[in-house]
Amino acid sequence: MNRLRELRKEKKLTLKEVSSQLEQNNLKISPDALAKYERGDREPKLETWEKLADFFGVSVPYLQGFGISKKDAINICWKWIYGKRGFNSYPIDELFKNFFKENFSQKDLKIIFKDKQAFTNFMSDRFRSVFNYNSLANIRDDEELEKKMTIALSGWSRKNVYDGVLAELQDIDFKKDSNDEIIEKLSSIFTDIFMYIDSDDNNKN
Repeated sequence: MNRLRELRKEKKLTLKEVSSQLEQNNLKISPDALAKYERGDREPKLETWEKLADFFGVSVPYLQGFGISKKDAINICWKWIYGKRGFNSYPIDELFKNFFKENFSQKDLKIIFKDKQAFTNFMSDRFRSVFNYNSLANIRDDEELEKKMTIALSGWSRKNVYDGVLAELQDIDFKKDSNDEIIEKLSSIFTDIFMYIDSDDNNKN
């Protein structure tokens, strides 16, 4: 199922209001046609998908329903922070705990965790590599989200870099993965390490 209705509700718009605003952007779609798109009764043309994605500020694959929704991803991270264990042997809840402990004051944390919307805004801004719509459209499940969050968190402290690299190495199957897959995963690991070294050098300077 596509995410047209979900994104429309997030904007607090009616079908008629969306139709009116789209018409102002030279895209004429009736409220009835939009309703059929939302239900999946009618499939938009690619050009229409692209214009609708632009209107909602998301990628086409995300709008079409691929991957995980931002709302679901945020809720999963929220549960991890409050102690729900993840999939790998390097607990995601501990990574989050170290991240917040090492980088934020109690005053900061009160603002970040004021409510779910404040938390959503923080996560979307701080972890753009995970919560941008192109990335979300390629995350299939909780386990993939955990891997991406582990990598993202790894850039914030030496311990997290170590945990992140170990988690990524654990994901490589040297017997079953193709050479290209192994090279791609190892390249990602070295990129994370070099990014940390660069950021660490900048902090010292």
